[in-house]
Amino acid sequence: MYIIVLPNYLPVKGSSKSACFDIKARIEKTIELLPGERLLIPTGIWSHGDANEFIDIRPRSGLAWKNGVTILNSPGTIDADYTDEIKIILYNSDKETTFIIEPNMRIAQMRIISDKPTVFVINANPKKEIDKLSKNKKRGGFGSTGLHNTFKALKDIDTVLIDNNDIIEDENISNDMNNKIDNTEEDDL
Repeated sequence: MYIIVLPNYLPVKGSSKSACFDIKARIEKTIELLPGERLLIPTGIWSHGDANEFIDIRPRSGLAWKNGVTILNSPGTIDADYTDEIKIILYNSDKETTFIIEPNMRIAQMRIISDKPTVFVINANPKKEIDKLSKNKKRGGFGSTGLHNTFKALKDIDTVLIDNNDIIEDENISNDMNNKIDNTEEDDL
């Protein structure tokens, strides 16, 4: 997995035994997070991975306990093909107190899930670096694939064999499946 970061936003572990990397808010000035409010905070981090690699974004326990600030959709999953900047959905669960987010404040934790070494790249132009690494780009995130399964039902197929990476290697099987999907009528669903 590649983690591409803007200068000054390199994720770091709090100690040698920490499971996660702390990540910071990439903001230029303080932001007020009002009681009951949620905001999308940029991190200065992009990633690129292979099949079966992903990142989990988790809340920082100190922010949750001391301030009632947590992350919605926790843990947030960053898929290997997501190529936009990683952003954190911060939520202030306190009913009375406004929370101040400061520039470079540690706002979340990142756990990298991969069976290969992670390469950190500090780059002032991370989008260019991601474009070099990525063939299949997924932009948007935060529900961009919709709320419902987008695959059509497979008609007249009893068993479908897919390898560990969810990639069909046999071109004949792949073409046959695509033909069956394309020929499935909406009424058949």
